[in-house]
This record gives sequence, C-alpha cells and structure tokens, in this order.
Amino acid sequence: IYDALLNGVTASPLKLGEYISLFPANIDLAAAEIQLPAKRFQERTLSRVLKNYAGYDYCLIDYPPSLGVLTTNALTAAQSVIIPVSTELLAERTVKLIIATIEDIRDNDPMGNLQIWRILATIYDQRLAHHREILEALRVKYGQLLYSEPVRATTKYKDAVTERVDAGDLDKKIATYWDTLA
Repeated sequence: IYDALLNGVTASPLKLGEYISLFPANIDLAAAEIQLPAKRFQERTLSRVLKNYAGYDYCLIDYPPSLGVLTTNALTAAQSVIIPVSTELLAERTVKLIIATIEDIRDNDPMGNLQIWRILATIYDQRLAHHREILEALRVKYGQLLYSEPVRATTKYKDAVTERVDAGDLDKKIATYWDTLA
C-alpha cells in the first residue's frame, strides 16, 4: 500500500481466499507519515488510490492507533468507522479525540458521509476491576455507540500471529464473535 500511496503504483491485491483480498503494509508505511504531508491534497490520497479497485463489496481499512496523516487518509476514504479502544484508562480518554477528528473531517467534507458505526472495547479482561470500570464508563458515556460485547483478552490472538493462522481456527468462540460482529 505504501507504493500505491506515495508512488501511484497500481498493485494487485493478494487473494486470501475466494472472497477476500488484501493490500498488505509493512514498516515502510511508517515513512508515509513524513512523506505524505508534502503531497497536494494529501488527505485524499487513499481515496484516490481506492478508486482504482472497483468491484469489491466492502473495503476494511485498518490504520495505526494515532491521529496522524495515515489515520486522516483512512477516515477521509471511509464511510463508516469502528473505533477500537482497549479497556485501559488512557485509551478510553483518546476516544473523544478520535470522535473530534471524525467530526472535523465530516464538517470539512460536505460530500462525505462519515459515520461512527460502533465503539469496540478490546483487550477486555473481565477478571480485572479496572477493565470492568472502564467498560462501564464507556457504556455510560457512549451508550448505543458502544458495541454490546467487548473483545476479550486471550493469548489466542498472539498464538495465531505466531502460527500464521486465523485466530478463529484456534478458538471457535473467537470465530463466532467476529462472525457476529461482521
């Protein structure tokens, strides 16, 4: 995706199955945070790139946990947003910053229709009082915007990365959770 964003290269997505394709990123994409601001209309770069790839029902954009250039590009290209937030105090406090950024993008793009679909609590460990308190604070503060079931903390996600498999292959409850969310 780095070459597409910065060099205008039309790349072929990797086919991950009959219905899923992927534009992978690597560490080079971090350089885009520095290089993209020098481009004209840089906040629309990803939108322009994605126009070359019609024929897909959905495009999921996973962007870094920051409010930098890559995030702005992703939000400008998006129609609907899921805001993941770990059940930690500092992460919970950043939700309002992300929402403010979304509102700013919405206010400055009269043609856009960017909406928040849900806030998704992640890395939730119900055994920890702190996590339960943060989850409850999110419920009180954001109500229906908070997805009803948090993503539970489990080592299966790290195991899946190590084994290079889908986490749902290691734990059927994980597969069921993500199928329900989708």
